[in-house]
Amino acid sequence: MPLSIKLTRVIERRKAFAQVLGPSRVDDYRPQIVHANRNFLLQTLEEPESVLSHGRTSVTHTIQRAILGLTALNSLAGSFILDIAYGLNIKSKGDRYIVQAERAMEAMASSATGSRYMIDYFPVLRFLPSWFPGLHFKKDGAAWKPYVDAMPRDCLDFSENAVVSHSFNLS
Repeated sequence: MPLSIKLTRVIERRKAFAQVLGPSRVDDYRPQIVHANRNFLLQTLEEPESVLSHGRTSVTHTIQRAILGLTALNSLAGSFILDIAYGLNIKSKGDRYIVQAERAMEAMASSATGSRYMIDYFPVLRFLPSWFPGLHFKKDGAAWKPYVDAMPRDCLDFSENAVVSHSFNLS
């Protein structure tokens, strides 16, 4: 496919995205923003230490927590995104959809860490069987696959069921 066709598609998608979620549409999402912020403040009252990474001074640990989405701020963003994209009303940080998203993001962050696996250096290793010594990336990938697959699938299933049963929220 020529580059100009790909670029045209990207531009069209960005325009469509901006029409729905652009800065001029913030007022349309005010109820979801208020709801997500109220949940965030309630969680902060219950667990003030979860807002920021206290207790650990390691820069690596702080970066990992930011990447993995384990802070209350990321839970706030996640609940807002799931509400806008799928109509999910997230009640708490322990909600199953938030937990699934955190696990999937943890898997993606771990696999995206450069130089962690030998396959980063030798792509031909993907053709070897998983029992072959040193191929931890295959075992890790198999362990992470259910979380990565479940995240969008379960959210879409919820939305489809809400549409079929006419119980979706049009806000």
